[in-house]
Amino acid sequence: MGRRAIFFGDSEQTPIFFRIILIIQQSMEATRDAKYLYPYNLIVANFVSLKLNQSTFLLWKTQLLGLIESQNMHGFINGNFPKPTEIVTRNNDLVENVDFLEWKKLGCLLRGWIIETLSEG
Repeated sequence: MGRRAIFFGDSEQTPIFFRIILIIQQSMEATRDAKYLYPYNLIVANFVSLKLNQSTFLLWKTQLLGLIESQNMHGFINGNFPKPTEIVTRNNDLVENVDFLEWKKLGCLLRGWIIETLSEG
């Protein structure tokens, strides 16, 4: 019995393996071109093992900054990633600035990380 390639749909002639590789490659290229990377699948508890309270501040701060720096997001904390303009002119039209939308999304993510590490009391 000969090997048979698995195809993606009836009209596609590309084996599924090569389609998956192409999708991964396109994703990596899009990530490389992005101004801000978006670590959406990160588990904060793997980096910050304790909740902030009156007695844990120094260790909490060290762990949280380690997380932020490991994801190249420290520019949000130290001001190196200032807020981009919300609206820009493109082809004589006012449009939303894509850089602002990415910046805002990452700011929300970072705020969520911090809130996740706060104690309730």
